[in-house]
Amino acid sequence: MSEVHASQDRQHHDLVAPYYDELVNEPRKVLSDRVFGRIAKLLPTNGGRMLDLGAGTGQMAVRFGSGYREIVLVDHSEGMLRRAKENTARMERVVTIVQADALKFLECTDRRFDLIAAVGFLHHLESPELRAVLAHMRRVLSPGGQVVIAEPVQVTASEPLLVRAWNRPTIPKLRRYVDLAPAPEEELLHLDRFRVAAKDAGYSFQFERRAWELYARFRGSPIDRIGIALIDTLCHSNGFVWFAVMKGSG
Repeated sequence: MSEVHASQDRQHHDLVAPYYDELVNEPRKVLSDRVFGRIAKLLPTNGGRMLDLGAGTGQMAVRFGSGYREIVLVDHSEGMLRRAKENTARMERVVTIVQADALKFLECTDRRFDLIAAVGFLHHLESPELRAVLAHMRRVLSPGGQVVIAEPVQVTASEPLLVRAWNRPTIPKLRRYVDLAPAPEEELLHLDRFRVAAKDAGYSFQFERRAWELYARFRGSPIDRIGIALIDTLCHSNGFVWFAVMKGSG
């Protein structure tokens, strides 16, 4: 992203950081548990080092980090990393927190990683920078290592009525997040172009899945879990959130 966009994005996330888990991560937790739970079954239980790139408040480190001896979290937002430090404080792992631009970190590091999580981060990047990040992630990925991705992607399908109806009561909370600090304008990830760029960078896909955002209405209760599982099963195929696991090919 440009320096101006990077500065705007950093300021945005610094402002929303104290509220991010409450307003963004918690409402998504039921659906996240459902999909990331499947991804977790593909990951090792005794890996070496994990990189959480664009770590935000550290949710991927918390979710997957128990399977690795060391976790490195990288983000350019001081506010988000402050929350990440709190969220990972009780993990019995070696945790390193780095405030840095993701591409600059990748260009400079000589460490290897068994898992790289790049969740909600890649769609911020312009095409040349995205290709550079993919190439450098491939360079620092250990043999047999994996990359976990979850990104909003461009879609042609309309949001299903069932999804819209389920999410309607949660809209005020989502509006509160937007009102805190409007995010910089950015495009959603173009999935076909990303697949080409990933193949060119030397990756193959181990897992792919789509979903629509479905937010918890009852604090993650069994009603939420049953309702979200049912709607996700019926509607997920054309959803605008794309989950994937990539491996280095060759």
